[in-house]
Amino acid sequence: MELLTLKEHPKFYGDYKAAKSFWKEYDKAIVVNASGTTFYEDALLLVTTGDSDNGIITNVTINLSDYEKKHDLELDNVMRLICDYIPYDIINQYYDFKEAFHEVSKYVRYEAYHYVMELNDKGKEAKKSGESYLQSKFAFKIIHRNDNDWIAKMNYLAYKGNHDKFKADAYDVEAWDVDIEKYRK
Repeated sequence: MELLTLKEHPKFYGDYKAAKSFWKEYDKAIVVNASGTTFYEDALLLVTTGDSDNGIITNVTINLSDYEKKHDLELDNVMRLICDYIPYDIINQYYDFKEAFHEVSKYVRYEAYHYVMELNDKGKEAKKSGESYLQSKFAFKIIHRNDNDWIAKMNYLAYKGNHDKFKADAYDVEAWDVDIEKYRK
């Protein structure tokens, strides 16, 4: 677990090459250039960039499914981990909060917490001018399934819940009252 909280680790929107160098000695950290969705089952940490992402980290996945103490984890523990990868200086300058919600499946053991921000006017201008590489949304989700599996994903697509992708009536969805600033280090 200490792999996830190493001092001065790269964050989302950080430099991909620096991340590759930083985690090169760790078997449970995978840093790859992936043009699509990538999942490494054994990886505790997956950090990726895409061909069109200008060498910037655009996906962070923390997979705690094989963590030996996963039965002791709670949402607050996982929030502390994923929020450590948030580039607060960037999101506070270029993004505005849009929504946070919690969805629970009515049929299988699955729930997810989603946090979503959208570019503000300053962010849109920085993206348009090429001053900064920014995606139109900054989002993360924390998935809790089968009672003990926890997976946190920070990427552009995390804004969308399963209730949006599949049958809306198969999920109960409610607003999630969360302050990510309380997890800032």
